[in-house]
Amino acid sequence: MYYVYEHIRADTKEPFYIGKGKGKRAYTTYDRNKYWWNIANKHGREVNILEYFNEEAEAYRREREIEVEYRAKGYKLCNIIDCGNPNPPNYKGKKQSTETKIKIGKANRERVRTEWEINQVRVAQKKRYQDPEQKEYLRQLGLKAYNKTRKPVIQKDMQNNFIKEWESASEAARQLNYKSTNISKCCRGKSEKYYNFKWEFKNV
Repeated sequence: MYYVYEHIRADTKEPFYIGKGKGKRAYTTYDRNKYWWNIANKHGREVNILEYFNEEAEAYRREREIEVEYRAKGYKLCNIIDCGNPNPPNYKGKKQSTETKIKIGKANRERVRTEWEINQVRVAQKKRYQDPEQKEYLRQLGLKAYNKTRKPVIQKDMQNNFIKEWESASEAARQLNYKSTNISKCCRGKSEKYYNFKWEFKNV
């Protein structure tokens, strides 16, 4: 699910940036321009999710409309290019080398976050989990990840007679009050049996 968001100054509550994104984009500081950083560092920032959309094209269109509305009202936005462009020009200059990327990543990891930055992350996370649509989006992401990694498990007796097929090792462990790690060891061939049963992954 896509959305249009705004960043507002924490002191005056005036918007200074309009964007389109999905997932955590509205709350991250990655890939922001220098004007955005100047305002955020000087005045602080807050995040507002304005509208949600199923189609990315709809989100781009609404992003552009909001930008025009805000500029007409006299708000000074720090967007370098016009909103609503699905293929913006590249103003980032030359491509960075792998060595440079590693140095930048290390510097970012070692940088001490300010109390304001830490508090903003807390506030943003709290808002995300309070929003019904965002909660459903996160739930669907979790289900998608679970279904992708889940492997059906076959339970057999010591004579290789079929007993039951389980959705996963975790499901079998939950129903039988066993340990899923021990079931998984049998499925991977690291153990011969567990609770006098043989376990193996189903070939799918």
